[in-house]
Amino acid sequence: SDSDEESDLTLATAELSIEATLNEMVGGHITLLYEEEDGEDDDIDVDEAVISLTSPGQLFGQTPSVHVGRMYVPFGMFNSYMVSDPLTLEIGETQDTAALFALEGDVWVLKAGVFNGDVDADGDNNHIDNFVASLELMPVENLAFGFSYINDLAESDSELVQDATLYSSNVAGASAFLSAQCGQFGLELEYLTALDDFDSALIAIGDGLTGKRPEAWNLELAWMPTEKVQLAVRYEEANDFQDDVKRYGATASYGLHEHVVVALEYLRSDADVAVDDTVDVVTAQLALEF
Repeated sequence: SDSDEESDLTLATAELSIEATLNEMVGGHITLLYEEEDGEDDDIDVDEAVISLTSPGQLFGQTPSVHVGRMYVPFGMFNSYMVSDPLTLEIGETQDTAALFALEGDVWVLKAGVFNGDVDADGDNNHIDNFVASLELMPVENLAFGFSYINDLAESDSELVQDATLYSSNVAGASAFLSAQCGQFGLELEYLTALDDFDSALIAIGDGLTGKRPEAWNLELAWMPTEKVQLAVRYEEANDFQDDVKRYGATASYGLHEHVVVALEYLRSDADVAVDDTVDVVTAQLALEF
């Protein structure tokens, strides 16, 4: 009905990133982020603040580096041609203060890090006891695939655990992705899942967590007939998360300028609930990047 229809103008994201390189071995960056959200204070947050130390030598033919600070830990890839974030990101994106070791080269990149998360299972103490690792392989040009692991999916920003006193033991998570481009066509495919079951008591009080073992996958295809035009379609599903929602839609974008892109997205969401809960969202975006 008409009463269910809404419209709004939103400054979705304003982000300022500053990078500094002191020499070949020492650098860092800080990212400030503003996001307009209903019912929340309009604050500017420090999204990332990282100091990086890079070795001048090689290890296994790769360049070793250490990164320390507030960052998005390397769990999940979350590549997308669309305006809206994929469900895999909504489950798995994890931001925290961490220490990260990386080996980077032309063919593969290995990352491993530790951090002290915000959610401790029953009986755990407040220690640096969370671990994350990822491996990305790039065997040929325009093809990449990889895997990642986190020892506690409850540490993700999705707030799967609403009451830590009901959380009996860590639930690990894993993800895999494939990214490919052939001529004018592109493919993004990702799968992310919990590796064990969450406690039933958490599901009873959960918001996003609507089953024991949350998982999601995202498939996107893109066509780029010119340098300025991009057309993309998406289909994605979640299980035991957000009422087993299914989402599909399309995005068309056009580069007005070297640094300015306008995009129009249509996305339909259909959750597995007793009543008809289909949601249609049309989003127009004007993005400036410099």
